[in-house]
Amino acid sequence: MQRDVPREVLEAISSVPRLREQSPDVLHGLAVLNWMTFERGRRHETVPDAFSVHHLELEDLFGRDAFVQLNQALGVVHMVGQAAPGLTRAYRWADDVEDQVVTRLRAANAAGHSLEMISRDGTISRRSRLPAAIKRESLSARSIWHSSKIRLAVPVDVVGLARLDDLLAIIEALTSSERAAWMAALELEPDTNIEVLRSYLLAVRRRACDELPGRGLIVGEYEQVDTGRLFEIGPGLQGAAKIIKRFALAGRWAHDIECCHPSIVVQLAARQGLTCDAISDYVANKDDWLKTIAERTRLSRKQVKTGLYAIGYGSRQRFDGVEDAVTTELGTHAAGALFADRQVKSFMRDLMRAGKAIEAAWPRTRGGFLVNVACCAYSGRSRKLEGKKDTWSARLAHLVQGYEVLALHSVVTAFPDEVLVLEHDGWTSRGKMDKTAIERVIGDRTGLKLAVKSELIQPPSVDCLGAE
Repeated sequence: MQRDVPREVLEAISSVPRLREQSPDVLHGLAVLNWMTFERGRRHETVPDAFSVHHLELEDLFGRDAFVQLNQALGVVHMVGQAAPGLTRAYRWADDVEDQVVTRLRAANAAGHSLEMISRDGTISRRSRLPAAIKRESLSARSIWHSSKIRLAVPVDVVGLARLDDLLAIIEALTSSERAAWMAALELEPDTNIEVLRSYLLAVRRRACDELPGRGLIVGEYEQVDTGRLFEIGPGLQGAAKIIKRFALAGRWAHDIECCHPSIVVQLAARQGLTCDAISDYVANKDDWLKTIAERTRLSRKQVKTGLYAIGYGSRQRFDGVEDAVTTELGTHAAGALFADRQVKSFMRDLMRAGKAIEAAWPRTRGGFLVNVACCAYSGRSRKLEGKKDTWSARLAHLVQGYEVLALHSVVTAFPDEVLVLEHDGWTSRGKMDKTAIERVIGDRTGLKLAVKSELIQPPSVDCLGAE
């Protein structure tokens, strides 16, 4: 059996946290097995994206029955389905192993250099080009989610949702002057459209009372977009107003990656030798920034937060008659005040300088594609064909969202029984989770230090209103 493997595959296997303590022989054996599974002949006859391997080959690599024990302890591959008469067993690599290998091979392919083939004793035996079949099929831009749709069954509090609807119905019947106390008690913005809110709530309640999967359960179905981000299909909990989530998911825990996008930009900029003083200060003192800018511009905290979020994704003040994202969200006057603020200007300068350096340094494939760490490709040509602009900020957003997706994916794969609802930079869990463990998992997968904020979900108290 050929025992030479690319250095990239061996390094990828060795970088998986739970495999790092294994002996060099075991790591090399796993690398050989992984490299073997890229061959066409290893594809399983009936199971998509699965491979087959003979038990004698496993014995040759690891010793009699040793691989079974190794896999039971470390979970490097998963058996898919049950072996049927006349067919070999179907295996798939664990997501974290697969992601590490494919990411490194894709980078080698993009760089266009030869692979160093490493023998069992660690010597470079020869150099080899990446086989064309691997370039074309195994390294195509496929999201780390491995599926275009993801489904999660979420238990919701149907009694709580009915209670919220009753409260909103009371507010709807009040005069505008009488609504203030009720809106404040429910922690709703004064301009909240109660009719629209109740309409969305009704759709959620109907889903929670459907015959399938059962009363009190909503099956959240997510579809990925070209950056790897997941969006829930239909009126679900991901897109629901916060007040609906607080009643539907009472007793669960909400987790958010703090200042996710700016934190990623700062750390990617540091890899290019750049500092972002303004963005770093925003990450460290977000509440102070929002409060100070709101007071100086006479905008609400929510307006400032919304505007900075849009600016973080590349929105710029336009003078050609075309509305930018900030103006669309806030209106001309508010957007002008925000863009003119000195702290916002410093934030934008940092972002432009760092963002251009980050996306310019990111490797391209030979076809010119920009592939983010979520294994999703960006094509400027395709964007233009779709009537979209191909700008440095769009390319930066694609890269940053890739890290955001990888962070979320790492949590879903590490804690599969805990996650209930997926957000873009956060999630809802069944119970309280270990913050240190979460941040360690995210750090191991992304190579970034991202802080996670967790809080118990509770509906607001309305006892002061005397509502029954």
